[in-house]
Amino acid sequence: MSNDGGSITGALRAWKGGDRNSIRRLWEAYFHRLVGLARGRLDRAARSVADEEDVALSAFASFCRRAERGEFPRLDDREDLWRLLFVITTRKAVNRARHDLRA
Repeated sequence: MSNDGGSITGALRAWKGGDRNSIRRLWEAYFHRLVGLARGRLDRAARSVADEEDVALSAFASFCRRAERGEFPRLDDREDLWRLLFVITTRKAVNRARHDLRA
């Protein structure tokens, strides 16, 4: 396993173990990827940088709340984490784009 992978998996395990500070490492590791993912899902005409960042922030916050409630029983490593973040971010971006089109 790479050092980066170990650090992400280690931060995830520390967070699951109650270390609230480790969530910052996860945020820093994934924020830019989430923004890029949101950018690719939002309509270019209706999007701004704030929209992409808002989607990423909302997705990560949603992930944290749901994980703390134990909604993700299979959250053991960086691959599990990325899959969840990918799905949550994609859905939020699609919902945001639909909402913007309605308006």
